[in-house]
Amino acid sequence: MLVDYMPMTKEQVLAEVLQWSDSDREELLVALDESLHGESSDEISDAWKAEIVRRVEDIEAGRATLYPADQVFDELRAELRNARND
Repeated sequence: MLVDYMPMTKEQVLAEVLQWSDSDREELLVALDESLHGESSDEISDAWKAEIVRRVEDIEAGRATLYPADQVFDELRAELRNARND
């Protein structure tokens, strides 16, 4: 017996998935993220934690130069204005 199969549209898939439990949706989200990025969220999270620790250590040891946010944003705005005028 053959059954006709009609693929679901993205909108239909989304409507279906939104009816799932939070844990099932989270599991799907992790699987989709891994399929796109090749790393699990835990691995990425661990990498960011290590980066944060490294940056804090650099700041505390005086190996990093810190700039006030206003200065950084002013410089970025100036660069954007110059790029638009070029």
